[in-house]
Amino acid sequence: ANKQYFFGKEPVSIEVLRTKIEQKAKSEQDPTVVLNVDKTVPVDNVVQVMNIGNDLKIKMILATSPK
Repeated sequence: ANKQYFFGKEPVSIEVLRTKIEQKAKSEQDPTVVLNVDKTVPVDNVVQVMNIGNDLKIKMILATSPK
């Protein structure tokens, strides 16, 4: 499977994703990132993105799609 990262609707690399999250977080009081993750995505990839939030001290929420 081809893993893709998006910031909003914009496809980005994992490095650019980190930069965009960092920039957006600076402009908000209590930033929260909502991760919309396809159920086929390996946990390792989800953890990689969640670690960005952890490094930047940003709250991250994993959103699930309804059944």
